[in-house]
Amino acid sequence: EVNIHSFYKEEPAPMGIADYGIGPYGPYKTETTQLLGSVYVGYLSITSPSGNPEVAFQLNGVLNYQYDGNVYALWVQNVVVYNTETHSATVADNVWNFTSPYANVTSLQGNGALGTYGNQTFYSYTYTTTSLVPPFTFYLLLNVTENSAGQPVLYFWANLGSGWVNFDKVTILNAKGASNVYFLVDGDKYTGSGNMYDIELVMGGVGGTATLTSSYVFMNLEYWNGHNFQQILNAYNFGSDTAETVENALDLPYYLNPMTGTLKSGIEAGRGGLNSLWNFTFMGSLTVKAPIQSGYVLVYLTKYGYNSSYAEYAIPFTDYGAKFSLLEGDYAILVYNQEFQLVGEATVNLQGGVYEGTGVANFSV
Repeated sequence: EVNIHSFYKEEPAPMGIADYGIGPYGPYKTETTQLLGSVYVGYLSITSPSGNPEVAFQLNGVLNYQYDGNVYALWVQNVVVYNTETHSATVADNVWNFTSPYANVTSLQGNGALGTYGNQTFYSYTYTTTSLVPPFTFYLLLNVTENSAGQPVLYFWANLGSGWVNFDKVTILNAKGASNVYFLVDGDKYTGSGNMYDIELVMGGVGGTATLTSSYVFMNLEYWNGHNFQQILNAYNFGSDTAETVENALDLPYYLNPMTGTLKSGIEAGRGGLNSLWNFTFMGSLTVKAPIQSGYVLVYLTKYGYNSSYAEYAIPFTDYGAKFSLLEGDYAILVYNQEFQLVGEATVNLQGGVYEGTGVANFSV
């Protein structure tokens, strides 16, 4: 299995939330076509040796595809560069080749262009700059599909508070008829370039390490499981595939919503270590089988009782079910149709380290 501390053993490091495919029971693999990150900034200030007041928030994943008998790995970055003094936020993206050491990116078609860093060719595009004054939340989404020619197509999305924008679409031209096209998390092997097959939502300094002087930042990372966006089950508080780093960052787990049994990463200024945020020891995996093809499902801890305000935490699902990564506990499950009428309910005791599945008692509406 991979050594998660191959690249960083202590701060400075890229800090946030990451899935390395390493859990308490060893390595595992996840294949997904979509990655979703959210970042909340209550306040944030930094210092850096260069005097640059910017930090880069990066949603990073490794795209795997097979073509002509070879397996390729591209490192894909969806980025918001945030200026902590002027409060400007610039949306950008990068694609690098992780297939072999110092491999170059070629034959990409999108809004951006190829450039060089050191002796490596990579793809980049800078979309737009807008103003984000704390407190604010923004969202980043990476999506991969194949077009009619079988070429992998990357879609870069951002929502900085005014709705989703697909700001770049990158086609891999020299891979017609590619197969096994997905973002890969794999704790059992490194990419050909010696990097991690991981997914990350991290912050780092721009042009050098940034030192946090004050910080109230929360991050959440989810992946598409074929039914819904699911939180990662084994989370670490640092990334490895990027060179942008921060220090004096204390990165700990917090409740995303206490009543829903979900967690997020929270970063404050302070001396921290590179650790696990949460894992399958005290988290469980819950699969809900739904009586309808698509709708909404609400899962909450029964000790909190039901409150109609919980409806905002109901998540959309498709293909007759949903999967959740949750803290162990007793849960109530409510399934709604597209009109938000209740069509099923269940209760379940979820244990840490257990994959639990349940159907729901059906209602007719």
